[in-house]
Amino acid sequence: MLFTPEPLPDVVRESILRVARDFGLNDDRMNTVVAKQWRSGMPPSLAEDLEWHHFSALHVGVPGREAMIALKLFAALDTGPRSVHMQDLLRMKPTDAELEEAAEWVSTQDASDAFHSQIPQAIDHVRRHR
Repeated sequence: MLFTPEPLPDVVRESILRVARDFGLNDDRMNTVVAKQWRSGMPPSLAEDLEWHHFSALHVGVPGREAMIALKLFAALDTGPRSVHMQDLLRMKPTDAELEEAAEWVSTQDASDAFHSQIPQAIDHVRRHR
């Protein structure tokens, strides 16, 4: 069963800060922003597409490729073509079929015309730059 990751346990938050400090990373790179998405729905493939990692009592599910492409496309629509989300999506080099499947889920996340017009623009951007 999946549970929302909010709030992160103190030991996890402290570990994130320590790793960020030790490796010179932004301490907000690992966060629970995606937890807000839990309320409106995650990509349908998420549950079966998780790769589980076990660290003693901590069990971490990492989204697989299909769910991650959908989440990155959705995030890129909010943050633009130069965002880390779009850059991550470009690095993944999604196929046309993967983009179309992601777009199908993303289109259910916002009813506004402005949002829906951004989806094909973002997909075209990925296709031109992958």
